[in-house]
Amino acid sequence: MNYKTTNKYFTQGNTLMYIGIGIAAVGLFFAIFWWWIFGAGIIAIGAACIFIHREGLVKGEEVDSEVEKTAKEFEEKIVAAYNITRASDTVITFTDYVFEGENALSMRKGTDGKFRPKNAMTTCMFMTGRKLVVEKKAFSVVEEKESEGSSVFEFSDIAPLAIEDKALEENGGVLVKYHTLEIKDRSGNILLHTPIPQSSIVYDRISDINRE
Repeated sequence: MNYKTTNKYFTQGNTLMYIGIGIAAVGLFFAIFWWWIFGAGIIAIGAACIFIHREGLVKGEEVDSEVEKTAKEFEEKIVAAYNITRASDTVITFTDYVFEGENALSMRKGTDGKFRPKNAMTTCMFMTGRKLVVEKKAFSVVEEKESEGSSVFEFSDIAPLAIEDKALEENGGVLVKYHTLEIKDRSGNILLHTPIPQSSIVYDRISDINRE
């Protein structure tokens, strides 16, 4: 993961944009009250500063791409560890940011105005016989910190897998909506939960497990 890129997403400032706005305002003043050609030139310089700032911002898609790379590497590791063939047909892999326990202060807004936590989790699941194997990797988006966990469940011991809709609320409003996959025992106790993105493909694969 390119931590230089991901960190800039959370910390990159708007100084150059404000400078550009200030220069453009000065140019507008000269254009109106003195020499419009001179003012137009200054406005152009201000606009260039704003353009350079916007083009230099790290976009949320770039952070998502770094997260996806880590998820792909983890899937490849699991496939190799269990000697799985045709992984796309066998292993269900999904990744999302960890919103549980976060708030506006701990997440902060990125350069695109969206709230993203600084931690993510990728989950790989597959069936073997009458068992469900779940491998998880939690990792930081901004520093070299990660942990892995493994769980095995007998189908006879668990209820159908459920996807729960959740939301972070702050000051009476919804800050962000997210989803978790929950594995429960037959009595309804949660054995495992993990963040999951909205994906019809992943949801269909989970329905296949529930049919089993």
